[in-house]
Amino acid sequence: MEKCASTEPPLFVNASNRFPLLFSAVFFFFVANVGAQEEPIYELPTWKVKSIAKTAALDGDYYVAIDHFEEVLVREGETEETLRSLADMYWKSNDYVKASATYERLIELNPEDGFYLLRYALLEKKMNKPSSALSYLNRYERLFLNENPDPKIYAQIQLEKEGCEFAINHPENEAIEVARLPNNINYPHVESNPFPVGGDSLYFSSIRINKVEYMEDELPMGNIYLAQQRSDSSFQLLPFTLPISDSAANVGNLKFNEEQNLLAFTKCYKQSPTYYRCDIFMAKKQGGYWTEPQPVRQINQSRSTQTQPCFAKGPDGHPMMYFSSDRSGGAGGKDIWYAMLSERGDVGKIANCGEINTPGDEVTPWYDNKSKTLYFSSNGLPGYGSMDIYAALGYAERWASAQNVEAPINSGADDLYYVAKDTLNGYFTSNREGVNSLRGATCCDDIFTHRKRKVTNITVDGNVGFVLRGDTGYSDVKVKLYVETNGKSVLADETTVDKDGNYRFRLQPGQKYRIVSEKDGYLNSSKQVSTENVKKDTQLNAGNIEMLINTRQPIVVRNIYYPFDEDYLTQKSKVTIDTTIFDILVSNPTIKIELSSHTDSKGSDAYNIDLSQRRAQSVVDYLIEKGIQPDRLVARGYGETDPIAPNQYPDGSDNPEGRAKNRRTEFRIIGYLPQYEEVIYEQ
Repeated sequence: MEKCASTEPPLFVNASNRFPLLFSAVFFFFVANVGAQEEPIYELPTWKVKSIAKTAALDGDYYVAIDHFEEVLVREGETEETLRSLADMYWKSNDYVKASATYERLIELNPEDGFYLLRYALLEKKMNKPSSALSYLNRYERLFLNENPDPKIYAQIQLEKEGCEFAINHPENEAIEVARLPNNINYPHVESNPFPVGGDSLYFSSIRINKVEYMEDELPMGNIYLAQQRSDSSFQLLPFTLPISDSAANVGNLKFNEEQNLLAFTKCYKQSPTYYRCDIFMAKKQGGYWTEPQPVRQINQSRSTQTQPCFAKGPDGHPMMYFSSDRSGGAGGKDIWYAMLSERGDVGKIANCGEINTPGDEVTPWYDNKSKTLYFSSNGLPGYGSMDIYAALGYAERWASAQNVEAPINSGADDLYYVAKDTLNGYFTSNREGVNSLRGATCCDDIFTHRKRKVTNITVDGNVGFVLRGDTGYSDVKVKLYVETNGKSVLADETTVDKDGNYRFRLQPGQKYRIVSEKDGYLNSSKQVSTENVKKDTQLNAGNIEMLINTRQPIVVRNIYYPFDEDYLTQKSKVTIDTTIFDILVSNPTIKIELSSHTDSKGSDAYNIDLSQRRAQSVVDYLIEKGIQPDRLVARGYGETDPIAPNQYPDGSDNPEGRAKNRRTEFRIIGYLPQYEEVIYEQ
């Protein structure tokens, strides 16, 4: 029996399935035009009810389609065709409960169609039942994925299973509490893009309607609103005076830069019944007044949507903007991109953010300049639901691995638009159960607050010193903090030392760090510190970082030993290399070095040259194994030709101490790679 003929779910994890108008455009509206009709449904002939239902489904008018498919169900009873159409409309309108019940009935009617089982499994996940969802996903995989499944479908099933396992292993964090804002903010339709300004002001996007209405022509438009939080934590709406309204477009996603002299937002225009295309607009504050908003032509492309702009700063303070777009050149559906800005808001380089993007959708970026962390939502990473919120340390195209912010901020539903108000408080949006909803318990996004009950305070202290005594020029010493992840280092913070060479950093739990000191005329030096097992307030000490003068003279590395007459490294020698040469190369990514080995005078000249060459090469090979680029390393064996002490005393007797000094390993700087750019976006 052929089981796979109808099991492929064409877009079962594409974010656009979450209300095409809502999700594919800008997240702040979905189809509110529920169609126009002249007669009540019950007076229409069945053929016309079916026709209206099918047309509405194609047009994205899900509630019209639901009303008419339900009428067909009453008149004709259960048929697989009607139930399948109705289940799809419940799915697309985010009515998880009714969709689940309908797919469960379809499984009973036709257990051979794996699509029903798959949708049912994903709905279990959406309804915060990861164990049940995992069981059904395993059942689907066992029954309906043949020996050569579609690679994309197989990969997506594994992703969903990983998300279930993650949710099972990461229950709600009791140190975080979430709460929904009151109904004068959260109307039954969609709210999104909360953006706090100052201590008590909140901008947000919304469609201000209270019920599903049948409309002849015009759709209600999304717009931006301003609220102020009172002393009792309630909110009152305030007059909105910014010059950005447009009655012909859905307007939303308002953001200000840190100086509050630039603002950006989006306008979205209907392109088809189920697709809105968005452009980014920007205005500048001049003389205390905002200029007329202008489309950002360098970013906007006519054949793509570009939305959810977010101002940010690079590690050197350079202005930037992150945004989400489905333009070509990305990793999947919607990717996060960045644009370099001038202080006046002029746009420079535009590029994809790289590895934080997945074959799925990455949306709603917000960048925390203090922690150098990008928050965004994605359906291409393992998570509790379809869309989870993630945090990634980094900037531009250089990122640490994205971390799920976990429950209770994330849930089985779609969680979006994370933003922090301060170190403890912030906002996000979700369609989880409990929202103020047009229909069903989970149809529409509301704005929620998140609050950390407690922050784990971890700090590290240290001191910078110099190998050559007497140099106490601390005025130009910089110390940088990097997070080590996936074989790369991502800048997390930087500071200068005090008059005694001391520094301090605040750290995050669960990370590996490298602390690098820099000073003109010196090689960078570093120390490593880890917070992977730190669970409570802790003060760490990194000890002393000693800096070497940047010189092309050979530097002897002590305690690199080889077995007699052999060229392989002992374990003790590897430890020495790890804490000396390797650290220096990692901390100074531009230098090229010659790694040299020397012998004493015992043995023939030719033999000693060969032995020392092999020993030097063994150090080079070990460094390459640890990830150092081969073009930064040169092995050179000098044999006995370059002694630094006599092998014999003047009377011809053996000098053991001199021979020991001559049996040595050295390195020296022989050149530099083309200028290394830590701030990789400046090209």
